Amino acid sequence: TVVPSRLPEKVAEDIASGSVGTAVRVTYREGAARDLITDLAARFDVSISLLNATEAPLRRTTVGTLVLGIKGARAIEAANWASALEELDVEVLS
Repeated sequence: TVVPSRLPEKVAEDIASGSVGTAVRVTYREGAARDLITDLAARFDVSISLLNATEAPLRRTTVGTLVLGIKGARAIEAANWASALEELDVEVLS
């Protein structure tokens, strides 16, 4: 099973328009991203929208992706903080 990397058309359009704020794609294994949205919102006082999510079994683990829209004065700082977490792979999309 492969986790799709292509975004749904509507999500891609929303990201391109800038209406979702800073968009990031988070790839994780198991439950590594379980508290990510709560942690980002609390630490950086940002609003987070879940734009897309997928999860798929892969061998003996689960791999998933979250596409998040982050809005607020500290949105870039929040994205950078998430990308520094070892258990997550974070790609800034906009």
